Amino acid sequence: MLDYSNLPALDWTDPESANKARAQIIRAEPVILNMPRGVDLSVDAQALGCGRNPDNGILVGCRGPDCLRELSSHQGLDGLEELAPAAEEAHATVDVDAQGLRIVIHH
Repeated sequence: MLDYSNLPALDWTDPESANKARAQIIRAEPVILNMPRGVDLSVDAQALGCGRNPDNGILVGCRGPDCLRELSSHQGLDGLEELAPAAEEAHATVDVDAQGLRIVIHH
């Protein structure tokens, strides 16, 4: 399991976060996107190939581009689809921590 404690984190409400996250993804470096309160991070885990960490319920190893596209359809997350091409190019996966309101993009 990935240790999130030492990963760079971005606040999704910062207008520069999408560009910074894209750069991290292209360089094959992990990044955490901290999402605003009240955002819905539910996804179809089975369709996206996600596993679930039994200790904390975090969805892990989701297909990155598909997960980002699905999340971008949720209210307030429309910019995430801009990261999908970078995630596809870098073969990135996504972990979704719905309770902690964060998305972790890694390789």
